[in-house]
Amino acid sequence: VTVTVAEGTITPVDKGNIFCGMQGVEIFNICCQGGAIDNNIVIKTLQISEISLIHSFKGGNVSIDDSVSIHSKKEMQINNTAKKIKSTSLLFARDLLWFLTSYKWKKAIKNFIEEVQPDVIYLPIYASIYMCNIGHYIIKCTKVPVVGHLSDDNWSYSPAYSFFSLSRFYRWCLRRTEYRLIKKTNYLEVFAQNMKEEYESIFDKPCYLIGKGVNFNDVSKPQKLHCKDGIIHFIYTGGLGIERYSVLLELGKALERQQYKKCVLDIYSASVLTTTMKSQIKSVSTICFHGSVNSDDVKKIQKNGDYLVHVEGFSEKSISSTRMSFSTKIIDYLATGNILFAIGPREINSVQVIANHNCAVIVDDIMKLDSIINKLLSGRIDTEELQKNAYNYLTTERLKKNIQKGIYERMLNTLKQRNIDNSLHK
Repeated sequence: VTVTVAEGTITPVDKGNIFCGMQGVEIFNICCQGGAIDNNIVIKTLQISEISLIHSFKGGNVSIDDSVSIHSKKEMQINNTAKKIKSTSLLFARDLLWFLTSYKWKKAIKNFIEEVQPDVIYLPIYASIYMCNIGHYIIKCTKVPVVGHLSDDNWSYSPAYSFFSLSRFYRWCLRRTEYRLIKKTNYLEVFAQNMKEEYESIFDKPCYLIGKGVNFNDVSKPQKLHCKDGIIHFIYTGGLGIERYSVLLELGKALERQQYKKCVLDIYSASVLTTTMKSQIKSVSTICFHGSVNSDDVKKIQKNGDYLVHVEGFSEKSISSTRMSFSTKIIDYLATGNILFAIGPREINSVQVIANHNCAVIVDDIMKLDSIINKLLSGRIDTEELQKNAYNYLTTERLKKNIQKGIYERMLNTLKQRNIDNSLHK
């Protein structure tokens, strides 16, 4: 099966996890972002960057191979700045850039599609109008089945939007083009059970639950506490946005208040701390902020930790942002064999999943944080049972070979049905 993946990132869907090692498929990627192309999954990539679009006003092309990478550092700086500013005006400006240069990138995509002749279009759907427009055009260029992929909720209105805000207007515009795009798909693959249920109702499309998978041999059996240097280490690796920082701060304070064992909350994050955050962390003796580390070191750190921490915010805004998400980091945590310590409201999918499988210590009410920590550190929580449940969950429901088998068989069955339909119409 020849699959064309059209997305906004360099490597296809979740850093290659979904397609990496899948047999019977050839992957061709349409990438709408700058950066070095370095993976062994994709046979060929069409790369279109925003910097190349700007240069195209001078008469150049946008379909560009490795030459795009010379602009990747500058583009990355621009993107990082835009993420920090979080300006809706910048989103509209980016969409306008892609609209004004559409005659350039449409030609590049059409030529690429004609060369590749895909059997299936695998289409991640993003919260950006220009990516939805690209998806519409790719579908127009082909007469093949389309699989929609959604890892985040791009449909709901955030409670943070005021009724007449520019952010709400952008989401309204996005929903219009996104609805038409999803209606063109054969089915959707989603990352959250509540997304599957709600989107099937909204879009009248079959939705299938997928997610990050693991290899059986990579799942560790339940581990005992390491207690390095006689200290219990709570490990957090990841970003500090969407109110995660404030929850981690409360965790550090709670560890400081307990009297059972010496504990440290180790935070590894690439997030940049403000002056206020640095001062707050310095005031809590149990928190140690280590900054960013590379992916290989992260795995070692997680493996050598005692309790691996996952947090989400409790505000209405935070719940809205994370309600239909599932952090792939949770799978990484569980695969270490260590104990997952999760703080977050039950309304969000990630907490629902680990609660349903009883595979983590869960604090679903921030007011219960002290009492649950005291129960945990005094041995009144059966952590061995939680670890066994985590192992069973990964080895029965999260094996990558089974997830990939489902993805492949659905594509194959859709192709077979299309061929049957075509023969009936002849």
